[in-house]
Amino acid sequence: YSPLASPKRVWLGDERFILTVGIGQVALMANLGNGKSRTAILQGVYHVPDLNGNLLSVSHLTKRGYAVNFTTLGCRISNSEGQLVGTAHKKDNLYIFDGSP
Repeated sequence: YSPLASPKRVWLGDERFILTVGIGQVALMANLGNGKSRTAILQGVYHVPDLNGNLLSVSHLTKRGYAVNFTTLGCRISNSEGQLVGTAHKKDNLYIFDGSP
């Protein structure tokens, strides 16, 4: 984790923004279904103290070569080799990552 010299803006869905204060990496245990799991290391994760939850940017994933496939029930995240690296289930209008820190 490193504090940022100057904060960056994170834009929210209602066109407001909040500020980041640091950047680092996070290790998550991704549940893949059928009792399988794997550790996922997320790089370039912003620390945003004013955010009440954790958000995962689909555009940042796809920029890094990941594929994100959505259905009405959830989504699947695959790496550039087509291997499943994460899943999410849909709750209301959000996709909730299946895993834990």
